[in-house]
Amino acid sequence: MSEVWFKKYLIGAFIALLIPFASVSSPLEILGVVKEFNQKKVETKVYINYFGKDTVTYTDTKGLYDIILDVPFNSGYILISTVDCIGDTIENFAYYATNQQLIVSDFELCKSNFRTYLTGDVFYYKLPARGVRIELSLNKFRSILEYVYTDSSGHFEAYMGTGTIRSGTMSARVMDCTGRYIYSSADFSDGDTLDLSFVKCKPPGETLLTGQISRGTNYAFKDEVKLLLYSLDRDSKEMYIADSATTKYGGAYKFFLSDYESYLIKAMPMSNHSIMYPTYTNGSTFWDEDPVIKIVNLEGQIRKNVPMNLNYQGLGNQSISGNIINESTQGKGLSRNQPAVLLLSVEKEPLAYTYAEPNGSYKFEKITSGEYFIWVDDPGKRTIPVKVYLDRSTTNIEAEEIVVTDYRIAPRSTSQKEIVNSQNAVTFGPNPFVNFIRLNFKQEQPAEVQIISMSGTLLKSEMLSNENTLNTSDIPNGTYLIVVNTEDEIYIQRMIKN
Repeated sequence: MSEVWFKKYLIGAFIALLIPFASVSSPLEILGVVKEFNQKKVETKVYINYFGKDTVTYTDTKGLYDIILDVPFNSGYILISTVDCIGDTIENFAYYATNQQLIVSDFELCKSNFRTYLTGDVFYYKLPARGVRIELSLNKFRSILEYVYTDSSGHFEAYMGTGTIRSGTMSARVMDCTGRYIYSSADFSDGDTLDLSFVKCKPPGETLLTGQISRGTNYAFKDEVKLLLYSLDRDSKEMYIADSATTKYGGAYKFFLSDYESYLIKAMPMSNHSIMYPTYTNGSTFWDEDPVIKIVNLEGQIRKNVPMNLNYQGLGNQSISGNIINESTQGKGLSRNQPAVLLLSVEKEPLAYTYAEPNGSYKFEKITSGEYFIWVDDPGKRTIPVKVYLDRSTTNIEAEEIVVTDYRIAPRSTSQKEIVNSQNAVTFGPNPFVNFIRLNFKQEQPAEVQIISMSGTLLKSEMLSNENTLNTSDIPNGTYLIVVNTEDEIYIQRMIKN
Protein backbone atom coordinates (compact mmCIF):
# COMPACT_ATOMS: atom_id res chain seq x y z
CA MET A 1 0.00 0.00 0.00
CA SER A 2 2.88 2.34 0.67
CA GLU A 3 4.06 2.03 -2.95
CA VAL A 4 0.60 2.91 -4.34
CA TRP A 5 0.32 5.81 -1.95
CA PHE A 6 3.70 7.12 -3.09
CA LYS A 7 2.67 7.01 -6.81
CA LYS A 8 -0.50 8.99 -6.06
CA TYR A 9 1.58 11.50 -4.18
CA LEU A 10 3.91 12.02 -7.15
CA ILE A 11 1.00 12.46 -9.64
CA GLY A 12 -0.70 14.98 -7.35
CA ALA A 13 2.48 16.93 -6.88
CA PHE A 14 3.03 17.07 -10.66
CA ILE A 15 -0.51 18.37 -11.29
CA ALA A 16 0.00 20.97 -8.57
CA LEU A 17 3.10 22.18 -10.32
CA LEU A 18 1.20 22.51 -13.68
CA ILE A 19 -1.73 24.52 -12.30
CA PRO A 20 0.17 27.84 -11.98
CA PHE A 21 1.51 27.52 -15.52
CA ALA A 22 -1.96 26.71 -16.95
CA SER A 23 -3.38 29.91 -15.56
CA VAL A 24 -0.54 32.02 -16.96
CA SER A 25 -1.24 33.86 -20.28
CA SER A 26 0.77 36.19 -22.48
CA PRO A 27 -0.01 38.84 -25.13
CA LEU A 28 0.15 37.75 -28.78
CA GLU A 29 0.03 40.24 -31.65
CA ILE A 30 -1.48 38.98 -34.92
CA LEU A 31 -1.24 41.19 -37.98
CA GLY A 32 -1.26 40.98 -41.76
CA VAL A 33 -2.23 42.63 -45.03
CA VAL A 34 -5.26 41.66 -47.12
CA LYS A 35 -4.98 42.27 -50.88
CA GLU A 36 -7.29 41.77 -53.84
CA PHE A 37 -5.98 42.16 -57.40
CA ASN A 38 -2.77 43.51 -55.76
CA GLN A 39 -4.81 46.31 -54.21
CA LYS A 40 -5.26 46.86 -50.47
CA LYS A 41 -8.61 45.48 -49.33
CA VAL A 42 -10.17 47.82 -46.76
CA GLU A 43 -12.85 47.12 -44.14
CA THR A 44 -12.53 43.37 -44.59
CA LYS A 45 -13.44 40.97 -41.79
CA VAL A 46 -10.69 38.73 -40.44
CA TYR A 47 -11.68 35.85 -38.14
CA ILE A 48 -9.29 34.41 -35.52
CA ASN A 49 -9.92 31.16 -33.68
CA TYR A 50 -7.47 30.42 -30.85
CA PHE A 51 -7.66 27.84 -28.09
CA GLY A 52 -11.43 27.46 -28.49
CA LYS A 53 -12.11 31.19 -28.59
CA ASP A 54 -13.25 33.36 -31.54
CA THR A 55 -12.68 37.01 -32.28
CA VAL A 56 -13.21 39.30 -35.28
CA THR A 57 -11.21 42.27 -36.51
CA TYR A 58 -11.23 44.49 -39.63
CA THR A 59 -8.62 45.81 -42.03
CA ASP A 60 -7.93 49.55 -42.05
CA THR A 61 -7.55 51.97 -44.98
CA LYS A 62 -4.20 50.38 -45.81
CA GLY A 63 -5.60 46.86 -45.89
CA LEU A 64 -3.83 46.08 -42.59
CA TYR A 65 -5.33 44.26 -39.63
CA ASP A 66 -3.56 44.25 -36.25
CA ILE A 67 -4.90 42.76 -33.04
CA ILE A 68 -3.36 41.81 -29.67
CA LEU A 69 -4.83 38.76 -27.93
CA ASP A 70 -4.35 37.38 -24.45
CA VAL A 71 -3.47 33.72 -25.13
CA PRO A 72 -2.48 30.80 -22.87
CA PHE A 73 1.19 30.28 -22.13
CA ASN A 74 1.32 26.84 -23.73
CA SER A 75 1.78 26.29 -27.50
CA GLY A 76 -0.86 25.37 -30.10
CA TYR A 77 -2.40 26.17 -33.50
CA ILE A 78 -4.29 29.35 -34.34
CA LEU A 79 -6.72 29.55 -37.29
CA ILE A 80 -6.94 32.89 -39.14
CA SER A 81 -9.50 33.23 -41.97
CA THR A 82 -11.36 35.67 -44.20
CA VAL A 83 -13.86 35.50 -47.07
CA ASP A 84 -12.79 35.45 -50.71
CA CYS A 85 -14.35 37.63 -53.42
CA ILE A 86 -16.82 34.90 -54.42
CA GLY A 87 -17.92 34.06 -50.87
CA ASP A 88 -15.52 31.18 -50.16
CA THR A 89 -13.63 31.05 -46.86
CA ILE A 90 -9.84 30.99 -47.15
CA GLU A 91 -7.80 29.96 -44.10
CA ASN A 92 -4.27 30.34 -42.76
CA PHE A 93 -3.01 28.02 -39.98
CA ALA A 94 -0.30 29.45 -37.72
CA TYR A 95 1.65 27.53 -35.07
CA TYR A 96 1.95 29.40 -31.79
CA ALA A 97 5.06 28.51 -29.80
CA THR A 98 5.25 28.90 -26.05
CA ASN A 99 5.43 32.54 -25.05
CA GLN A 100 5.53 33.69 -28.73
CA GLN A 101 4.72 37.39 -29.21
CA LEU A 102 4.00 37.90 -32.95
CA ILE A 103 2.29 36.10 -35.87
CA VAL A 104 2.14 37.58 -39.38
CA SER A 105 -0.58 36.18 -41.66
CA ASP A 106 -1.24 37.83 -45.05
CA PHE A 107 -4.08 37.09 -47.47
CA GLU A 108 -4.29 37.51 -51.23
CA LEU A 109 -7.93 37.30 -52.25
CA CYS A 110 -8.99 36.06 -55.67
CA LYS A 111 -5.47 34.91 -56.39
CA SER A 112 -6.64 32.76 -59.30
CA ASN A 113 -9.48 35.10 -60.14
CA PHE A 114 -11.52 35.37 -63.31
CA ARG A 115 -13.50 38.50 -64.05
CA THR A 116 -16.79 39.42 -65.71
CA TYR A 117 -17.98 42.90 -66.64
CA LEU A 118 -21.57 43.62 -65.63
CA THR A 119 -23.83 46.29 -67.08
CA GLY A 120 -27.55 46.94 -67.15
CA ASP A 121 -30.48 49.25 -66.54
CA VAL A 122 -33.30 49.27 -64.02
CA PHE A 123 -36.65 50.82 -64.91
CA TYR A 124 -39.50 51.98 -62.69
CA TYR A 125 -42.36 51.38 -65.12
CA LYS A 126 -40.54 52.83 -68.18
CA LEU A 127 -38.53 55.51 -66.35
CA PRO A 128 -34.94 55.13 -65.07
CA ALA A 129 -34.80 53.92 -61.46
CA ARG A 130 -31.87 55.46 -59.60
CA GLY A 131 -30.25 54.22 -56.40
CA VAL A 132 -31.56 50.66 -56.82
CA ARG A 133 -29.52 47.90 -55.18
CA ILE A 134 -28.77 44.91 -57.39
CA GLU A 135 -27.75 41.73 -55.55
CA LEU A 136 -25.47 39.29 -57.38
CA SER A 137 -24.78 35.61 -56.79
CA LEU A 138 -23.01 32.65 -58.40
CA ASN A 139 -24.88 29.95 -56.47
CA LYS A 140 -28.58 30.85 -56.84
CA PHE A 141 -28.40 33.16 -53.82
CA ARG A 142 -27.21 30.65 -51.28
CA SER A 143 -24.70 33.45 -50.71
CA ILE A 144 -24.34 37.01 -52.01
CA LEU A 145 -21.37 37.72 -54.25
CA GLU A 146 -21.64 41.51 -54.33
CA TYR A 147 -23.97 44.52 -54.34
CA VAL A 148 -24.06 47.24 -57.02
CA TYR A 149 -26.26 50.33 -57.29
CA THR A 150 -27.79 52.21 -60.23
CA ASP A 151 -26.74 55.78 -60.96
CA SER A 152 -29.00 58.77 -61.63
CA SER A 153 -29.87 57.43 -65.09
CA GLY A 154 -30.86 53.99 -63.77
CA HIS A 155 -27.68 52.42 -65.17
CA PHE A 156 -25.03 50.30 -63.46
CA GLU A 157 -21.62 48.97 -64.46
CA ALA A 158 -19.08 46.96 -62.45
CA TYR A 159 -16.18 44.54 -62.83
CA MET A 160 -17.03 41.40 -60.90
CA GLY A 161 -14.45 38.86 -59.75
CA THR A 162 -15.63 35.25 -60.02
CA GLY A 163 -12.68 33.65 -58.23
CA THR A 164 -11.60 30.31 -59.63
CA ILE A 165 -14.89 29.96 -61.51
CA ARG A 166 -14.07 30.43 -65.19
CA SER A 167 -17.66 30.03 -66.42
CA GLY A 168 -21.10 29.55 -64.95
CA THR A 169 -24.36 31.39 -64.35
CA MET A 170 -24.49 34.89 -62.90
CA SER A 171 -27.77 35.63 -61.11
CA ALA A 172 -29.07 39.06 -60.18
CA ARG A 173 -32.14 40.28 -58.34
CA VAL A 174 -33.77 43.53 -57.28
CA MET A 175 -36.67 44.32 -54.98
CA ASP A 176 -39.90 44.97 -56.86
CA CYS A 177 -42.21 47.85 -55.95
CA THR A 178 -44.44 45.24 -54.29
CA GLY A 179 -41.61 44.12 -51.98
CA ARG A 180 -40.89 40.89 -53.86
CA TYR A 181 -37.64 39.94 -55.58
CA ILE A 182 -37.48 39.76 -59.35
CA TYR A 183 -34.66 37.76 -60.90
CA SER A 184 -32.51 37.69 -64.01
CA SER A 185 -29.61 35.43 -64.89
CA ALA A 186 -27.16 34.86 -67.72
CA ASP A 187 -24.43 32.36 -68.53
CA PHE A 188 -20.92 33.78 -68.57
CA SER A 189 -17.33 32.91 -69.40
CA ASP A 190 -14.19 34.66 -68.23
CA GLY A 191 -13.96 38.14 -69.76
CA ASP A 192 -17.59 38.30 -70.92
CA THR A 193 -19.74 41.40 -70.68
CA LEU A 194 -23.15 40.56 -69.22
CA ASP A 195 -26.26 42.72 -69.39
CA LEU A 196 -28.75 42.12 -66.57
CA SER A 197 -31.64 44.59 -66.72
CA PHE A 198 -34.88 44.87 -64.78
CA VAL A 199 -38.22 46.63 -64.69
CA LYS A 200 -39.26 47.13 -61.06
CA CYS A 201 -42.92 47.74 -61.86
CA LYS A 202 -44.47 46.36 -65.03
CA PRO A 203 -45.80 49.10 -67.32
CA PRO A 204 -49.52 48.56 -67.99
CA GLY A 205 -49.91 46.26 -70.97
CA GLU A 206 -46.17 46.11 -71.72
CA THR A 207 -43.27 43.74 -71.11
CA LEU A 208 -39.54 44.50 -71.01
CA LEU A 209 -37.57 42.34 -73.42
CA THR A 210 -33.80 42.25 -72.89
CA GLY A 211 -30.99 40.13 -74.19
CA GLN A 212 -27.63 40.09 -75.91
CA ILE A 213 -26.56 39.51 -79.50
CA SER A 214 -23.99 36.74 -79.86
CA ARG A 215 -21.71 36.01 -82.79
CA GLY A 216 -20.44 32.49 -82.30
CA THR A 217 -19.27 32.15 -78.71
CA ASN A 218 -18.73 35.89 -78.22
CA TYR A 219 -21.11 38.76 -77.63
CA ALA A 220 -21.32 41.62 -80.12
CA PHE A 221 -19.78 45.05 -79.54
CA LYS A 222 -21.45 48.38 -78.88
CA ASP A 223 -23.01 49.86 -82.06
CA GLU A 224 -22.00 46.76 -84.03
CA VAL A 225 -25.47 45.39 -84.72
CA LYS A 226 -28.79 46.92 -85.73
CA LEU A 227 -31.91 45.17 -84.44
CA LEU A 228 -35.31 45.38 -86.08
CA LEU A 229 -38.36 44.39 -84.06
CA TYR A 230 -41.16 42.99 -86.21
CA SER A 231 -44.73 42.57 -84.99
CA LEU A 232 -46.59 39.66 -86.56
CA ASP A 233 -50.29 40.01 -87.29
CA ARG A 234 -52.10 36.82 -86.36
CA ASP A 235 -54.89 37.26 -88.89
CA SER A 236 -53.10 38.39 -92.04
CA LYS A 237 -49.82 36.64 -91.10
CA GLU A 238 -48.02 39.78 -92.26
CA MET A 239 -45.27 41.47 -90.29
CA TYR A 240 -44.33 45.10 -89.98
CA ILE A 241 -41.47 46.95 -88.32
CA ALA A 242 -42.51 48.05 -84.83
CA ASP A 243 -39.23 49.33 -83.38
CA SER A 244 -35.46 49.34 -83.81
CA ALA A 245 -32.35 49.57 -81.64
CA THR A 246 -28.57 49.27 -81.79
CA THR A 247 -26.46 47.10 -79.52
CA LYS A 248 -24.91 48.47 -76.34
CA TYR A 249 -21.91 47.06 -74.47
CA GLY A 250 -21.86 43.28 -74.66
CA GLY A 251 -24.32 43.31 -77.56
CA ALA A 252 -27.15 44.22 -75.20
CA TYR A 253 -30.52 45.46 -76.42
CA LYS A 254 -33.86 46.42 -74.88
CA PHE A 255 -37.43 46.71 -76.19
CA PHE A 256 -40.75 47.34 -74.47
CA LEU A 257 -43.34 45.07 -76.07
CA SER A 258 -47.13 45.21 -76.01
CA ASP A 259 -48.68 42.17 -74.33
CA TYR A 260 -50.72 39.68 -76.34
CA GLU A 261 -48.61 40.27 -79.44
CA SER A 262 -46.12 38.14 -81.36
CA TYR A 263 -42.72 39.47 -82.35
CA LEU A 264 -39.67 38.55 -84.35
CA ILE A 265 -36.21 40.08 -83.96
CA LYS A 266 -33.79 40.39 -86.85
CA ALA A 267 -30.19 41.51 -86.42
CA MET A 268 -27.85 42.99 -88.99
CA PRO A 269 -24.28 44.32 -88.66
CA MET A 270 -23.46 48.01 -88.76
CA SER A 271 -19.69 47.72 -88.45
CA ASN A 272 -17.25 44.84 -88.69
CA HIS A 273 -15.15 44.33 -85.56
CA SER A 274 -14.22 40.72 -86.25
CA ILE A 275 -12.13 39.02 -88.92
CA MET A 276 -14.43 36.01 -88.47
CA TYR A 277 -16.90 37.65 -90.84
CA PRO A 278 -16.38 38.52 -94.49
CA THR A 279 -15.90 42.17 -95.34
CA TYR A 280 -19.22 43.74 -96.21
CA THR A 281 -20.35 46.97 -97.83
CA ASN A 282 -24.10 47.42 -97.60
CA GLY A 283 -24.64 43.86 -98.74
CA SER A 284 -23.81 41.43 -96.00
CA THR A 285 -26.35 40.63 -93.37
CA PHE A 286 -27.08 38.34 -90.48
CA TRP A 287 -30.44 37.81 -88.93
CA ASP A 288 -32.05 35.87 -86.18
CA GLU A 289 -33.94 32.78 -87.26
CA ASP A 290 -35.10 31.83 -83.78
CA PRO A 291 -38.78 31.11 -83.10
CA VAL A 292 -41.19 33.98 -82.74
CA ILE A 293 -41.41 35.67 -79.34
CA LYS A 294 -44.96 35.40 -78.05
CA ILE A 295 -45.95 37.72 -75.22
CA VAL A 296 -48.92 36.62 -73.12
CA ASN A 297 -49.48 38.97 -70.18
CA LEU A 298 -46.11 38.33 -68.58
CA GLU A 299 -45.15 39.39 -65.07
CA GLY A 300 -42.74 42.07 -66.19
CA GLN A 301 -39.81 41.00 -68.33
CA ILE A 302 -38.18 38.25 -70.35
CA ARG A 303 -34.64 37.68 -71.58
CA LYS A 304 -33.79 36.40 -75.04
CA ASN A 305 -30.31 36.16 -76.54
CA VAL A 306 -30.20 36.46 -80.33
CA PRO A 307 -27.56 34.49 -82.26
CA MET A 308 -26.31 35.76 -85.62
CA ASN A 309 -25.61 33.04 -88.13
CA LEU A 310 -22.80 33.11 -90.67
CA ASN A 311 -24.98 33.45 -93.78
CA TYR A 312 -24.60 36.72 -95.62
CA GLN A 313 -25.87 38.41 -98.76
CA GLY A 314 -23.55 37.96 -101.71
CA LEU A 315 -22.08 41.13 -103.17
CA GLY A 316 -23.12 42.26 -106.65
CA ASN A 317 -22.21 45.10 -108.99
CA GLN A 318 -25.54 46.95 -109.11
CA SER A 319 -26.89 49.83 -107.05
CA ILE A 320 -30.07 51.59 -105.96
CA SER A 321 -30.16 55.31 -105.19
CA GLY A 322 -32.93 57.59 -104.04
CA ASN A 323 -33.96 60.61 -102.06
CA ILE A 324 -35.87 61.28 -98.84
CA ILE A 325 -38.21 64.25 -98.59
CA ASN A 326 -39.27 65.65 -95.23
CA GLU A 327 -42.68 67.33 -95.37
CA SER A 328 -41.82 69.66 -92.47
CA THR A 329 -39.00 71.19 -94.53
CA GLN A 330 -41.02 71.38 -97.78
CA GLY A 331 -38.61 68.98 -99.44
CA LYS A 332 -35.50 71.03 -98.66
CA GLY A 333 -33.63 68.28 -96.87
CA LEU A 334 -33.83 66.55 -93.53
CA SER A 335 -34.86 68.49 -90.45
CA ARG A 336 -33.33 66.58 -87.52
CA ASN A 337 -30.75 64.00 -88.40
CA GLN A 338 -29.45 61.65 -91.04
CA PRO A 339 -31.76 58.66 -90.60
CA ALA A 340 -30.90 55.08 -91.33
CA VAL A 341 -32.17 53.67 -94.63
CA LEU A 342 -32.73 49.93 -94.86
CA LEU A 343 -32.95 47.68 -97.88
CA LEU A 344 -35.41 44.85 -97.18
CA SER A 345 -36.27 41.70 -99.06
CA VAL A 346 -39.86 41.09 -100.15
CA GLU A 347 -40.18 39.02 -96.96
CA LYS A 348 -39.10 42.15 -95.05
CA GLU A 349 -35.74 40.68 -94.07
CA PRO A 350 -33.00 43.35 -93.75
CA LEU A 351 -30.42 43.06 -96.50
CA ALA A 352 -28.46 46.30 -96.33
CA TYR A 353 -28.05 49.36 -94.18
CA THR A 354 -26.85 52.90 -94.86
CA TYR A 355 -27.37 56.50 -93.72
CA ALA A 356 -29.01 59.31 -95.66
CA GLU A 357 -26.96 62.39 -96.52
CA PRO A 358 -28.00 65.79 -95.06
CA ASN A 359 -29.81 66.58 -98.32
CA GLY A 360 -31.81 63.35 -98.05
CA SER A 361 -30.00 61.31 -100.71
CA TYR A 362 -28.90 57.71 -100.15
CA LYS A 363 -27.38 54.89 -102.17
CA PHE A 364 -27.04 51.12 -101.85
CA GLU A 365 -24.06 49.72 -103.73
CA LYS A 366 -22.72 46.27 -104.61
CA ILE A 367 -26.10 44.56 -104.47
CA THR A 368 -27.60 41.88 -106.69
CA SER A 369 -30.67 42.07 -108.92
CA GLY A 370 -34.06 41.37 -107.41
CA GLU A 371 -37.13 42.88 -105.78
CA TYR A 372 -36.68 44.97 -102.63
CA PHE A 373 -38.36 47.32 -100.20
CA ILE A 374 -36.65 50.53 -99.00
CA TRP A 375 -37.61 51.78 -95.56
CA VAL A 376 -36.46 54.81 -93.54
CA ASP A 377 -35.77 54.04 -89.88
CA ASP A 378 -36.37 57.43 -88.27
CA PRO A 379 -38.10 57.36 -84.82
CA GLY A 380 -40.93 59.86 -84.62
CA LYS A 381 -41.45 59.83 -88.38
CA ARG A 382 -43.91 57.90 -90.53
CA THR A 383 -42.66 56.21 -93.67
CA ILE A 384 -44.23 53.67 -95.97
CA PRO A 385 -41.77 51.19 -97.54
CA VAL A 386 -41.11 51.81 -101.24
CA LYS A 387 -40.91 48.78 -103.53
CA VAL A 388 -38.07 48.62 -106.07
CA TYR A 389 -37.32 46.06 -108.78
CA LEU A 390 -33.74 45.85 -110.03
CA ASP A 391 -33.31 43.67 -113.12
CA ARG A 392 -30.07 42.13 -114.31
CA SER A 393 -29.62 44.54 -117.22
CA THR A 394 -29.75 47.66 -115.01
CA THR A 395 -26.60 48.97 -113.37
CA ASN A 396 -28.35 51.56 -111.20
CA ILE A 397 -31.98 52.41 -110.58
CA GLU A 398 -33.45 55.55 -109.06
CA ALA A 399 -36.09 54.63 -106.48
CA GLU A 400 -39.30 56.52 -105.89
CA GLU A 401 -38.94 59.43 -103.47
CA ILE A 402 -39.62 58.51 -99.85
CA VAL A 403 -41.72 61.04 -97.93
CA VAL A 404 -41.40 61.18 -94.14
CA THR A 405 -43.61 63.21 -91.86
CA ASP A 406 -44.30 63.74 -88.18
CA TYR A 407 -47.27 61.74 -86.94
CA ARG A 408 -49.41 60.72 -84.02
CA ILE A 409 -50.56 57.18 -83.54
CA ALA A 410 -54.00 56.34 -82.16
CA PRO A 411 -53.97 53.61 -79.50
CA ARG A 412 -54.31 50.08 -80.80
CA SER A 413 -57.41 48.04 -80.01
CA THR A 414 -59.12 44.88 -81.23
CA SER A 415 -62.45 45.51 -79.51
CA GLN A 416 -65.72 46.36 -81.24
CA LYS A 417 -65.74 49.80 -79.64
CA GLU A 418 -64.79 52.86 -81.60
CA ILE A 419 -61.19 53.96 -81.18
CA VAL A 420 -60.56 57.51 -80.04
CA ASN A 421 -57.13 58.95 -80.64
CA SER A 422 -55.15 60.73 -77.96
CA GLN A 423 -56.44 64.14 -79.00
CA ASN A 424 -60.10 63.05 -79.52
CA ALA A 425 -59.92 64.77 -82.90
CA VAL A 426 -60.84 61.70 -84.96
CA THR A 427 -62.67 58.51 -84.04
CA PHE A 428 -62.27 55.28 -85.99
CA GLY A 429 -64.69 52.36 -85.83
CA PRO A 430 -65.59 49.62 -85.65
CA ASN A 431 -62.46 47.53 -85.22
CA PRO A 432 -62.45 44.88 -86.61
CA PHE A 433 -64.53 46.24 -89.52
CA VAL A 434 -66.39 44.44 -92.31
CA ASN A 435 -67.86 46.56 -95.11
CA PHE A 436 -67.27 50.08 -93.82
CA ILE A 437 -65.20 52.27 -91.52
CA ARG A 438 -66.91 55.16 -89.77
CA LEU A 439 -64.83 58.27 -89.09
CA ASN A 440 -66.04 61.16 -86.99
CA PHE A 441 -64.11 64.45 -86.89
CA LYS A 442 -64.44 66.60 -83.78
CA GLN A 443 -64.15 69.71 -85.93
CA GLU A 444 -65.44 69.83 -89.48
CA GLN A 445 -62.47 69.84 -91.80
CA PRO A 446 -61.49 68.24 -95.09
CA ALA A 447 -59.26 65.19 -94.78
CA GLU A 448 -57.72 62.60 -97.07
CA VAL A 449 -58.31 59.06 -95.81
CA GLN A 450 -56.02 56.31 -97.08
CA ILE A 451 -56.13 52.55 -96.62
CA ILE A 452 -52.64 51.06 -96.87
CA SER A 453 -51.65 47.40 -96.65
CA MET A 454 -48.93 46.33 -94.23
CA SER A 455 -46.60 45.91 -97.22
CA GLY A 456 -47.06 49.59 -98.11
CA THR A 457 -49.54 49.28 -101.02
CA LEU A 458 -52.13 52.08 -101.27
CA LEU A 459 -55.53 50.39 -101.72
CA LYS A 460 -57.95 53.29 -101.36
CA SER A 461 -57.86 57.08 -101.02
CA GLU A 462 -60.86 59.39 -100.51
CA MET A 463 -61.53 62.95 -99.37
CA LEU A 464 -63.90 63.13 -96.37
CA SER A 465 -65.06 65.68 -93.81
CA ASN A 466 -67.02 65.69 -90.54
CA GLU A 467 -68.91 62.38 -90.03
CA ASN A 468 -68.35 60.03 -92.95
CA THR A 469 -68.43 56.37 -93.82
CA LEU A 470 -65.73 54.80 -95.96
CA ASN A 471 -66.84 51.83 -98.06
CA THR A 472 -64.48 48.86 -97.60
CA SER A 473 -66.50 46.05 -99.20
CA ASP A 474 -63.98 45.77 -102.05
CA ILE A 475 -61.00 45.26 -99.75
CA PRO A 476 -59.94 41.71 -98.82
CA ASN A 477 -59.67 40.56 -95.22
CA GLY A 478 -56.43 41.48 -93.48
CA THR A 479 -54.67 44.13 -91.41
CA TYR A 480 -54.36 47.69 -92.70
CA LEU A 481 -53.11 51.13 -91.77
CA ILE A 482 -55.84 53.77 -91.89
CA VAL A 483 -54.12 57.12 -92.48
CA VAL A 484 -56.05 60.38 -92.04
CA ASN A 485 -54.31 63.48 -93.41
CA THR A 486 -55.85 66.75 -92.20
CA GLU A 487 -54.54 70.23 -92.76
CA ASP A 488 -52.70 70.24 -89.42
CA GLU A 489 -52.20 66.63 -88.35
CA ILE A 490 -51.77 63.07 -89.56
CA TYR A 491 -53.46 60.21 -87.68
CA ILE A 492 -52.69 56.53 -88.16
CA GLN A 493 -54.71 53.57 -86.90
CA ARG A 494 -54.01 49.88 -87.43
CA MET A 495 -57.32 48.10 -88.09
CA ILE A 496 -58.42 44.61 -89.04
CA LYS A 497 -61.02 43.53 -91.59
CA ASN A 498 -62.76 40.22 -90.93
